Amino acid sequence: TGRKFKVALNKIEGTWLYAYWYDPRTGGKIEKGIIRNKGSRIFEPPGTEKNGNDWILVLDTTLEIRK
Repeated sequence: TGRKFKVALNKIEGTWLYAYWYDPRTGGKIEKGIIRNKGSRIFEPPGTEKNGNDWILVLDTTLEIRK
């Protein structure tokens, strides 16, 4: 529904994360970039807060393998 939420990043393994929003309606994505995996962080989906504004936050830890 497009509401912001908090993620406890310290529960995920790895030092860095590649973060992006995936739009299940279109298959598109919006990159957030590489973020440090530390503490907690608030994420706010693209668009406005309303029913049907569904996005999937992807936090990819395979960045560690690519280095």
